[in-house]
Amino acid sequence: MPNAYNCEQKVNKRHICENNIIARLNLNGVYTFVSSMSESIIGFTPKEMIGKSCFEFIIDPDRIDIREKFTQLKHDIDTVKYRMVHKDGHLIWLETTLSIVRDRNHRPVEILSISKDITSEKKMLDYIEHTEKLSLTGELVAGIAHEIKNSLTSVKGFLQLMKAGIIHNNHYFNVIKNEINRIEIISKELMLLGKPMKRKYQLHYLHELINSSIILLEPETNRNKIEIHTFYPKKAIQISCNEAKIKQLFINIIKNAIESMKNGGKLIVRIEERKKQYITISISDEGCGISKEMLHKIGTPFFTTKKSGNGLGLMICKNIIEEHNGSLTVESVLNKGTTFIIRLPIG
Repeated sequence: MPNAYNCEQKVNKRHICENNIIARLNLNGVYTFVSSMSESIIGFTPKEMIGKSCFEFIIDPDRIDIREKFTQLKHDIDTVKYRMVHKDGHLIWLETTLSIVRDRNHRPVEILSISKDITSEKKMLDYIEHTEKLSLTGELVAGIAHEIKNSLTSVKGFLQLMKAGIIHNNHYFNVIKNEINRIEIISKELMLLGKPMKRKYQLHYLHELINSSIILLEPETNRNKIEIHTFYPKKAIQISCNEAKIKQLFINIIKNAIESMKNGGKLIVRIEERKKQYITISISDEGCGISKEMLHKIGTPFFTTKKSGNGLGLMICKNIIEEHNGSLTVESVLNKGTTFIIRLPIG
């Protein structure tokens, strides 16, 4: 009678081979072996790929990231997501697990890769992310409209007093200027958040991204009697990121923290540099907290502790952090508060 474990191993191996591209590459990324599934998934036969660099098949914006993964593959295994050009010209998303193969002296000799097509999953996730972003923008607009109305009321009042010749003080000109600047800043932030997201990474100052997110949430913090305290390093730190996505990340997490503090409280946002390789952003609230039994479910679809929530907001946050080669951990004590710890690479 065949061993059940061996049978299961054979089934798993067959499943991997039938649904993934198995490949071997030298340390420079040149294919030395490619399985026949390559033709079904990306259109190229193994013969067309062997001897060529894997970077030839990856599109420009993603090629840089994958090159860095190759040069910085310090662990024996890593997973990357990127876009590759199909032979007929359309783009497909692949998720590839890279493993270092070592010789008897523990020296790296080649790289083994297992790739699967995640195009349909990525399209669905992008759709959910876009829908959730529009929902978030709508919620923010409702609160901000009141703030803008207050600012416009102040401006209108001062202008009427000036027209009547009652006041001619430079102080009031400054008040009007500041209110108009505030409206302009809020409008720009909302427009950025509402725009379709492009996969474009640029250097941005981290504290400015956080401050911009906090500005959009001021109506909620004022209404819920919440104080936000920020602690930033003296030296401003830049990160390479998609500006709109990172702002959506901070808005989601800070908004989530605000909603957990029904009776008001303090929200602490802290930036800390770690070993000049990555930056840590911690967002701590004094809210209801999450039980230990539920903590591991944070970020999974449709899990939420809120009555009107769907759990997709934090799932999207995790995805945005992963896209930026970062990580997210959550610490919480029931009825005391929660801390979200975001780690992102510097520069």
